[in-house]
Amino acid sequence: MDNDIAHRFVIESSLNRMTNAPVAIPKEALERLTVAQIKAELVCRNVAFQSKLRKKALLDLLKDSLHLAVVENTEMLNKTSASAKLDSHPKQREEEKEMPMVWNDDHPARKLLYDEIANGSIPLSADEMGPAEVYCNYCDTIELQMPGMEYGETFTRRLRGLREMIAGDFDRSSRDKNALQIAMKVHPPPRLNHKGKPQWNGSLAQALLKYDISQGRHETMTVMELYNKENRELYRKTLSAEDFRWKIQQEVRTKKYLYTLKYRSELKLKSNIEKIKKAAKKNHEKIMKGKPTAKPNDEK
Repeated sequence: MDNDIAHRFVIESSLNRMTNAPVAIPKEALERLTVAQIKAELVCRNVAFQSKLRKKALLDLLKDSLHLAVVENTEMLNKTSASAKLDSHPKQREEEKEMPMVWNDDHPARKLLYDEIANGSIPLSADEMGPAEVYCNYCDTIELQMPGMEYGETFTRRLRGLREMIAGDFDRSSRDKNALQIAMKVHPPPRLNHKGKPQWNGSLAQALLKYDISQGRHETMTVMELYNKENRELYRKTLSAEDFRWKIQQEVRTKKYLYTLKYRSELKLKSNIEKIKKAAKKNHEKIMKGKPTAKPNDEK
């Protein structure tokens, strides 16, 4: 209801432009005016204001100028109404100005460059393959045709950052592996857990159960059939029948969770690639629309 009141007084103000008469706006309606509507009222009263003013400052300026006559300023009103339309339609505003995608793990171009560096297709050293050569080799891919992936300082900085990160990961992985081997020699893991039962994580029984689950045996056989299977004596040595039942459920839940993480990551990447394709198609249509058509030569 308050929005309707504000809208009604804006309309009344526009109708009174031809009469050059002041328009009194109630306090309730003033509080409900949008920034675009406040600017329109100030323009109608020939009140100058800075474009970066906040809503509160604009509203105070309008309250001090309510006694001024309303005059017509078509050019400024058209600009203000266009701004108001964009403010009321966020989707339209997004279409008018496409922002580059955030550079994170879900960025298709980042994933492409990361995978290529990790598998050795792009050398870690910039001396072996510089940023310009990398861009030329992959510029035809859909990932590097998206907005914000043009060759320049940003692309060079991002490529350098990925190289440094992967080189650091390789070095840290080697150091962590050596440190783990030393720690396991000094402090070997106990054979029994805090409950006095054999360790499950990393055991041969866990690896065997994961294999049986991957083969679908937990669905085609009952728990006791799998537990008492002739060549599955390792289960009986490691776990009781009740513990074995819970371990099956635990491994199945873990498998589903890991699959869900992978599925969501692939779905996000696929969605980003679809956005890239739509943007590329839109840009191509704009180019073809503005391209002049060849006219046939006049017959002599």
